[in-house]
Amino acid sequence: MRALNALLVLIATIVVILLVARLPPPSAEMSEAEIAQSEGEVAQAIAEQWVGFKSALEDEDHEAWASYWTEDVWILEPGMNLRGNDLRDTVREIFDSGTEILEWNVRPAETFVHGRVAYQMGEMDEALQPPGAGPTEREGYFFVRWENEGAVWRIDRLVVGPRDAPAEG
Repeated sequence: MRALNALLVLIATIVVILLVARLPPPSAEMSEAEIAQSEGEVAQAIAEQWVGFKSALEDEDHEAWASYWTEDVWILEPGMNLRGNDLRDTVREIFDSGTEILEWNVRPAETFVHGRVAYQMGEMDEALQPPGAGPTEREGYFFVRWENEGAVWRIDRLVVGPRDAPAEG
């Protein structure tokens, strides 16, 4: 009987060991310092993307500019609702028309990171000079959804609204 009990204990121990071995490893939770460091690295990478984006605009380099957007990008601004290739084609027309970019600045206020997606809010100013027309200036708030594609952060969604909303009525 003792031999049978010892055998059952041995079998139960082996079963427990096998079950424990199949469990996924415990997830290592990040400390607050590690989270802050990670979010800071993402915010820095996105800040560098904004610099490159602005440079592509100033150089009127449509191909470089388009590389900052995901394939299914969607941009919503007053008077503008463009997705994917429609956005790329519209901006190519603006570049090809001779429109001069007088000013383009973003000032991010907050960046929230959620894995391979980041959300950013802030202020945006732009001034354009179409050929044969006076300059147009816009000051707005923006909300961007960034996606990390192969270690590169790209704009997936952009919503812009005016800082000075029109009077009610």
